Amino acid sequence: MIKVITIFLIIAQPFLLINIRSLDFKGFIYKLDKIKELNHIFKSVTEKTKYKFSINSQRNKTSQSKDNKQFHRILKQPNTYLSSILNPYYPIRNWTVKEPEITAVSAFISDTFGDKTLYKKNPNEVLPIASLTKLMTAVIVMENMNLNDIITISPELVNSYIDNNEFRLGEKISVGNLLYIMLIKSSNDAAITLAHSKNLPYQEFINLMNEKAKKLKMKNTYFTDPSGYDKNNISTVSDLYKLAKYILRKHPLIFKITSIKETLAYSEDKKISHYLNNTNKLLGKIPNILGGKTGYTDNARECMLLVIKKYDSELIFIILKSEDRLKEMKKLIDWINAAYKF
Repeated sequence: MIKVITIFLIIAQPFLLINIRSLDFKGFIYKLDKIKELNHIFKSVTEKTKYKFSINSQRNKTSQSKDNKQFHRILKQPNTYLSSILNPYYPIRNWTVKEPEITAVSAFISDTFGDKTLYKKNPNEVLPIASLTKLMTAVIVMENMNLNDIITISPELVNSYIDNNEFRLGEKISVGNLLYIMLIKSSNDAAITLAHSKNLPYQEFINLMNEKAKKLKMKNTYFTDPSGYDKNNISTVSDLYKLAKYILRKHPLIFKITSIKETLAYSEDKKISHYLNNTNKLLGKIPNILGGKTGYTDNARECMLLVIKKYDSELIFIILKSEDRLKEMKKLIDWINAAYKF
């Protein structure tokens, strides 16, 4: 083991010592004093290992062992990305803590930094996903529309609505405000309005959703409408993890919007207001929530995707076809905190 560590350190030392200060792992810059400490230990370990088979090997081995312990102590600090890179075993599972029993047909938890699966239940079972669909709808909006563009609510739009009470005929509202209404309130009408925008025909919008799913290698995912109301909007928890991770990296605004507990959205002339109360009732009850999305239909039952900040990484929780998404999501979060050391 010492030989392996030594070879690694000798090869990696120049890179680590010269470039580590400029590396930005998700915006985290290592402190100068920590780098100096690592620098000293790297040199100490590599230099002393060279004399392992010398006449004074026993004395050197004792000194080397002391430095190795100090080296590993730093690597095992739970809140540094250097720990994750050089020590791939975190998070560490406590196998004395049993897996939770949940009614959800499918569930998945993963650490985004190392894509380490922490929990899974039927991860590849294809199920209806209800309003979790709106996360993909939001991606298509972000990548193909201008958030400042104004959409006028026409008779054709009103006739195609599911809820039929969200917007007034003739109301002018921005794409950005529609995005807020769709993601926070989970408005089906807002999703339909965005998909029927003048510069993007409805069927083309749906096609873009499916094309994006293919690009993200969501092999068991298919969309037939932008809201998730249709039971034929299907996916798996493992596919939805890919989508959530993509959103975190490319469109963090989407999850930022979904983390808002309540707010108001206005028409362009400010005469019409829309009160938005988030469907995610865990906001304010669970710390460090970065965002998420809920969903429900008779076929899909209760669904939920949640992103939680954990040190310098994120944990993505997904449950599909649950009888109580809030209770079971909280149960999974509590279990993760008990079953893993980060």
